[in-house]
Amino acid sequence: MVNVKSTMNPSDWITEDEINQAKVEAKEIWENFCNDLEACDGEQSWTEIKINDKFFDIECYDPECDRTGLKQEMYCNLYPAIPTVNGWRETDGTRGIKLFSKGEEEENE
Repeated sequence: MVNVKSTMNPSDWITEDEINQAKVEAKEIWENFCNDLEACDGEQSWTEIKINDKFFDIECYDPECDRTGLKQEMYCNLYPAIPTVNGWRETDGTRGIKLFSKGEEEENE
C-alpha cells in the first residue's frame, strides 16, 4: 500500500468534479469496509468504478486487519486505472488521492 497524501498533482489525471463523484461512489464502499467486522479476506479491498468514460480503482486499506471493532487506522484511496495493450486495466499506484481515513485525524489533532 502506498501512503497516499496526494502523490501527484491530481489535475493531470482527474478533475475536481470527478473527485467529487468518486467520493460519492466510494462512500458506501468505504462504510461497508469499515463496518464489516466479520469478513477479513484481507487487509484491503479494491473496487473499480467508471466516471466519464474513465476508470478508477478505489482501495480500502486496514493496515492492522483489526476485526475486533477497534479499528484505529484505515484509509480509502483513489487511483487511475490505466488500459493495457491486452484490453485489461491496471492500477497506477504512482498516482493517488486519499479520499477518506479513520484514526489518522484523531492522532494528529
